[in-house]
This record gives sequence, C-alpha cells and structure tokens, in this order.
Amino acid sequence: MSKILITGMSGTGKSSARSELARHGSRVVDTDDPGWREHRGEWLWVLRERRLA
Repeated sequence: MSKILITGMSGTGKSSARSELARHGSRVVDTDDPGWREHRGEWLWVLRERRLA
C-alpha cells in the first residue's frame, strides 16, 4: 500500500484533492483538523502522529 503526503499553501486544492481521493475509495487522513493548540500563550501546529500511523 502506498502512502502519499499532500502539502501546500492555503487555497491550492489540498482539501479538494483529498475529497476526490476519498470519493474514489482511498483512505484519507486530515491532519489539520484541528491542528492548532495554544501552549503557554503561543499558538502551535500539532502534528497528528497517531492519525498518520
């Protein structure tokens, strides 16, 4: 089984690509939902390692 990581700037079509892959039967994981956490007054993006596993 192949694993593909899709990255890119906002508005480039990552969500649309993910939706199409899912529509065609691929298992997809959205690691940005929700990806932001506040830690000591600073907002950090948290990688969803469990989802990626």
